[in-house]
Amino acid sequence: MARTIILSAAHGENVSGKQSPDGRFKEYQFSRRLCRLIQAGLHEMEVPCILIPPNDIEPGLWERVRIENTISGPSFVFPLHVNAAGNGRDWKTARGVEIWTSRGQTKSDGFATLIFEDLQKAFPEIKHWRMDKWSDGDVDKECNFTELMSVHPAALLEWCFQDNKLDLEEFLENEIMIARLAGTLINTLTKISRL
Repeated sequence: MARTIILSAAHGENVSGKQSPDGRFKEYQFSRRLCRLIQAGLHEMEVPCILIPPNDIEPGLWERVRIENTISGPSFVFPLHVNAAGNGRDWKTARGVEIWTSRGQTKSDGFATLIFEDLQKAFPEIKHWRMDKWSDGDVDKECNFTELMSVHPAALLEWCFQDNKLDLEEFLENEIMIARLAGTLINTLTKISRL
């Protein structure tokens, strides 16, 4: 039985902030577009996939977890976000990519490492891979984010920084990079679905 991939799109249009300082880039729009591209690709690969939430409205983080926990059988939760270093009003210099799991060593850690390593291979031009090698020696950072409190393994991706002009122009608004990101994640999540 294939593992169900649960894509969790970032925030919603009803959540203030979560955008570039000039307001032209909205995290919820980027995340949902990318999730829909991934969902279509996974369906082509015959991988079961669910998108939460299915619309542009944020239902609340604990409601997301409640929905995820109603999904039976082996599953993997993949929240897809865009990072920010500031308060949304000023441009910042932080750059790069990071991935998060819940605290401790779990199945999530192996899945997070697979995603991270596949992204590093697919995007050699990214020089800022924000890893946590001090606490337990693997690439994922660990926290108690609500979105990672599912009964299923989960890993949250923070793809670049929406308040960094270079990340925005080179990766978040670049159609070639968006297509490459979607393709890479489709391939990696297909592998995860078969583990």
